[in-house]
Amino acid sequence: MAVEIDNASKGLLGAFILFIFGGGLATIAYGILLLLQHLSIQYNYGLGNLFVASIALIVIGSFLIITVILGIYGAWKNVTAVRLSTLILIIILFLVLAITGVWTMYVVQTGRLKNTIENEIKEYSTDYKNLKAESKAKMDYMHQQYKCCVIDATAADADSIPDSCCKVAGCEDSGNGDGSKYFEKLCNDVYVTTKSSTVYRLSIITLAAGIATLLGLIFYAILYQRQAHAGYAGVSRG
Repeated sequence: MAVEIDNASKGLLGAFILFIFGGGLATIAYGILLLLQHLSIQYNYGLGNLFVASIALIVIGSFLIITVILGIYGAWKNVTAVRLSTLILIIILFLVLAITGVWTMYVVQTGRLKNTIENEIKEYSTDYKNLKAESKAKMDYMHQQYKCCVIDATAADADSIPDSCCKVAGCEDSGNGDGSKYFEKLCNDVYVTTKSSTVYRLSIITLAAGIATLLGLIFYAILYQRQAHAGYAGVSRG
């Protein structure tokens, strides 16, 4: 049943709500922004799919909001099982955010993301004429989306290269005015820069949300301990 909680416990509950709700709201907001940005992106290069990441962020943020509701109910009604479930859920969400944030920061800072993107583009570009239709569509999409060419003019049949691509290795412009360039001069750099900056922002958001979740966990753990002690004291007096 509901119990009267003292001012200190109310303060702890308020801090828990502030950090967990704030982390959840930030995660959902960035997840929605990322989703809107990548709804029209048909193909992905390198590690990590940002469309999938956006869905994951929204789900994690939603669970954080649910955790706030559970935490309030458990503390106000003094339901031990709900309070314990809240703590366990917060720990799980913190670990997910921390691991995601550290991993995404790692792949950007170590160049692993950059290497996987460049290797994938180079692997496709050297045999453009013989690519399957799906792979060729992925290559052509890179040109359409980023106005760069992913065909290695020195390794492909010139007749199979789109007209907008450079036909000479090392050239900087296709000459047709649309900004298309030889893939080693632009495509890797453009896509790597675009995706790396997005993944870096993703790591910052998840790490910040993870820190907020950790702080919320600490405040709720203290509140849990206070209420547990109060319950034991009440039983002893009874």
